[in-house]
Amino acid sequence: MNNPLPIAGPLSLGDLLDRAFRLYRARFTPFLLTAAIILIPYSLISGLLSGRFLTGYMDAFGLLMESPDAVNEGMMADMLGGFGSMFGGFVVLGILGLVFNGVVTLALISQSTAALHEEQQPIGVSLRRGVSRFIPYAWMSIVQFFVIGLVTTVVLIPVFLLFGLIAFAGAAIGSAAFGDDGGIVGGIALVLVFVCGYIFALLFAAAPATYFSARWIGATPALMAEDLGAMEALGRSWRLTGGRIWRVIGYTVLLSIITAIVVSLPAALIQQVFLLAAPTLGFGLVTAASTAITSIFTVVWTPLSACAVVLLYYDLRVRSEGYDLNLRIQQMESQLAPRPPDTAQDDSDATPYA
Repeated sequence: MNNPLPIAGPLSLGDLLDRAFRLYRARFTPFLLTAAIILIPYSLISGLLSGRFLTGYMDAFGLLMESPDAVNEGMMADMLGGFGSMFGGFVVLGILGLVFNGVVTLALISQSTAALHEEQQPIGVSLRRGVSRFIPYAWMSIVQFFVIGLVTTVVLIPVFLLFGLIAFAGAAIGSAAFGDDGGIVGGIALVLVFVCGYIFALLFAAAPATYFSARWIGATPALMAEDLGAMEALGRSWRLTGGRIWRVIGYTVLLSIITAIVVSLPAALIQQVFLLAAPTLGFGLVTAASTAITSIFTVVWTPLSACAVVLLYYDLRVRSEGYDLNLRIQQMESQLAPRPPDTAQDDSDATPYA
């Protein structure tokens, strides 16, 4: 029996999403269990640590707001110490987040790739593959973080300088034209400039992140499917997305919108509800409970996101390399010239989908 082709030809963005949903439904249980095994413990740890770090700081801050005259040097020292502990705690949580989210992402990418080829991959195997490929994934994530951060900073510096000059010029012109009322006019102009500057800064900050995220969207599937290193995977994705950047950006934005609807919006609503109970229950308990509950949305969404990214990666290979044609040729060759049993080799460590 022939192995089914993962993608029989180029797919539209709608077809990619439709196939991602169908792939997710077909392997719903193993996908969900894989995500839950990693993400739920991480969410519990994150919630408990965040609540612990926030409790002391928020208690001291609340006392400062209620009775500023009663504050002494000891209380300020406690508050600064609490802030330092909170900052250090969030650094630790960031590292844990990279590890937990990285392993589950790699495991789900591996499972999605196997499912796309209509092969069964046990949860344990996918998790072991995720752990084994985590180091190059971590290096790849660090490179992406610094490149996007550096480019965003370079883009934003002239934007802030420009709007600073505009604000200064507006205040000077208002003072010269309106005399004593120039300060009021200049203040209004300054507020308008800052509002416009904030909006433009958000847009300019989003542009590099969107562009590089789109160019590197295929890096993680390439890392898993082709056993590439960190820089090789980034370069591979860059080449695959070349000439198709607007299509990939559209797909990335579409996934972001779905993420906001499925994960971010429900999580924000739940957190707001829990914040109302914070004065009664305490910030620690509220943070832990809200984090644990909102993790359910992440567990449900993460496998679908992995399916969508894997499908785009193979669609890019179909468009760039004729991947579907290569598979057809390989199937025909295997039928015409099957390998003799006595020359069979152990392919357990081979890259199965490159």
